[in-house]
Amino acid sequence: YAERVGGVWQIDVVVPIASQHHALAFGLNGEPAVVYRLPNQRIRYAFFNGTQWQSEPVDEDNTTSGPMSLAFSPLGNPIIAYVTSPGVLRVAQRQGETWSSVAVVSPAAFPSLAIGPTGRPGVAFQDPIGQNVYFAEEVLPGLD
Repeated sequence: YAERVGGVWQIDVVVPIASQHHALAFGLNGEPAVVYRLPNQRIRYAFFNGTQWQSEPVDEDNTTSGPMSLAFSPLGNPIIAYVTSPGVLRVAQRQGETWSSVAVVSPAAFPSLAIGPTGRPGVAFQDPIGQNVYFAEEVLPGLD
């Protein structure tokens, strides 16, 4: 993680391990957070608590492939869009200390997550077979 402070870039080690893909977002408190994939294909969420970086597992039941996307709900809960190794687009959210995830669609690749004006997550993604770009939005309340 690098931040420009007083015209100089300050660089911090988020995790002392090689990460294959990662995404950055800032929480409602202005602190940085990073989602990254370990060499064993599992994803983790790291956040700066104001003093140091902390890291936790997100989805230990699925292996992931490709890029991930990170955003925060209006309540400040981190939300992550990612694709599992069989090509299933999933969206995970942490509420309190617990992560939960839902399958959105398959096949999918290259997710890009944003929170809409209503507070619901929306994901743009590519169909790896037809190469079309799609948009999926949570219609019913569930993740936040």
